[in-house]
Amino acid sequence: MSRRLLIGLVIALVGADANVAHADAADSPWSRGVTEDQKRAAKQLLEQGNQLMLVSKFKEAVPIYERALASWDHPAIRFNLVKALIGLDKVLEAADNLDKALAYGAAPLEDQVYNEALNYQRLLKNQIATIELRCDQAGVLLTLDGKQALACPGARDVRTLPGRHVLVGTAPGLLTESRDLTVLGGSRSTESVHLLGFAESPRRWAVWKPWLVVGVGAGIVATGVVFNVVARSNRDDLHARTEAGCSVRGCDPARYEELGLRALEDRVTAYNTISLVALGVGGAAVIAGGVLVALNRAPVLEARRVAVQPTTTSITVTVGGTF
Repeated sequence: MSRRLLIGLVIALVGADANVAHADAADSPWSRGVTEDQKRAAKQLLEQGNQLMLVSKFKEAVPIYERALASWDHPAIRFNLVKALIGLDKVLEAADNLDKALAYGAAPLEDQVYNEALNYQRLLKNQIATIELRCDQAGVLLTLDGKQALACPGARDVRTLPGRHVLVGTAPGLLTESRDLTVLGGSRSTESVHLLGFAESPRRWAVWKPWLVVGVGAGIVATGVVFNVVARSNRDDLHARTEAGCSVRGCDPARYEELGLRALEDRVTAYNTISLVALGVGGAAVIAGGVLVALNRAPVLEARRVAVQPTTTSITVTVGGTF
């Protein structure tokens, strides 16, 4: 048995041959339409299941109790099934069957058995988390841990064990959404799912931000082009003045300085460097901005994560009563 349920079985099973007159009226909801032959068959199977429970053969007892219920769906028989399921640590199945066993209240059960069943219900509740699933879109399918949980539109309570679970919503033509959930035993939470279309999909950034990067990059590129034009103009001027001032006498360093050609050459070099840097940086910014624009058009769904620390509660099972 798992650590989730600490089970101490004290075998005092709901029997088939005890005082049942008050619970076996022909017009009672759990007996209506059930023949005497069906009742006898159910009681015989119940005793077989009880004998298996006495030696802790829970797995073998479960199908026997289920066959008994097929003949006569009596709350007391179902309560013994609950105990066998708890013995197998099938907490969710046990809780579902216990709800059915208590559907008619105390009437079909003796006081001791009914009070015991209520105690089980309280203890099992601490071992189970309840998630209320809601969605309002036709055609959406919600799955929890890969199993169908809700066909939308609608709402439904889903019981699950404490721990981590994955809720997924899918529908043709809509974006799939996945949520990681971690739930606590005894807790109740609500998950409302509304899938988005591609046109509604949230963006990574505000629309203007990637375009701002593109615009800034284009501005830097334009600046680089301007400096490149100025550098070329100055280079042409340098060549013309060098040819005019140095063609006859030549240009030693002193005369080169005297004619202002050194300063003009430095300007050409500086403008050309600025142009190359601006064109490189601006071009890179334009490319990066274009990538950001493209990425911003892609759908983005943020997975919701609900994180709570799961806990466990031990329960002791006492099997008792008469039927």
